Amino acid sequence: MIYSQAISPPNQLLSSEQILETLHKGLDGKFHDRRVLVLIPDHTRSLPLPFLFRALVDVLHGTKQLDFMVALGTHPPLSEESIH
Repeated sequence: MIYSQAISPPNQLLSSEQILETLHKGLDGKFHDRRVLVLIPDHTRSLPLPFLFRALVDVLHGTKQLDFMVALGTHPPLSEESIH
């Protein structure tokens, strides 16, 4: 199991630097030359997805193959445009 966490103060968001630091701490070097699939939420969840996507690509740069799959959940199917 890989575990790393960052806790924000009440009513505050984590900074980009804190998120990057936490991702590096939990993932750096753990998947070198391995195939990795990252499940990302669809538009029904609120998070800084473009930032998180770029951060994960940066942190997991040493993987053999890095793929992302949208976790669609149980709501009605999304259009191709909504997925992108």
